[in-house]
Amino acid sequence: MKNIKNIVIDLGVVLINLNRPECMRAFKELGLYNIEEMTSLAIHKGIFADFELGNTNKEGFFDSVRQLTDKNISNEDINRAWLMMIEDIPQYKLDLIISLKKNYNVFLLSNTNEIHWEYCRDNIFCTKGRKLSDYFDKVFLSYEMHKLKPEEDIFYQLIKECDINPSESILIDDAEQNCLSAKKLGFKTYAPAANEDWSYVVNFENKLD
Repeated sequence: MKNIKNIVIDLGVVLINLNRPECMRAFKELGLYNIEEMTSLAIHKGIFADFELGNTNKEGFFDSVRQLTDKNISNEDINRAWLMMIEDIPQYKLDLIISLKKNYNVFLLSNTNEIHWEYCRDNIFCTKGRKLSDYFDKVFLSYEMHKLKPEEDIFYQLIKECDINPSESILIDDAEQNCLSAKKLGFKTYAPAANEDWSYVVNFENKLD
């Protein structure tokens, strides 16, 4: 962490605890039996990839699920199944980000979709009197950027918009392929495991409260 000025944080796994098995079960109950072939914790395929890239909105996503299942499933049921992926963000991680922001520029860079992001924004980050800007200097979301990690272009956009030097930056992302792309551009990286307390990576020289 020597000479680090910028911390770029992923959302899923790094911050949010995910429940993929429960989400898969919920979609299978709706009739999407090949759901496991279309999604993963690293990269999605088909309608899920389109949703994460912002090539379709929520209504388009709901319609696509109905077409694949050939069932008249309600938007609410599809939305509920997709949100089964999200569990929570441990409070200590939320507090950690607040502390980090006192000494670093902190950015969120996530491959995510409209449903997951809006839920996290409104039910996790913007609660207890806090707002999104309390956590992050800027938020970069794949569905708004129409770009996905590990494509280098998504990192180039962050570098340009935030005017940062990759050699003064660290990416904390659970996907090794994303870390490899960032390393090529000069970022330092760390890939935490699921449920890992990675605070020790950035907690040095007593700079955190």
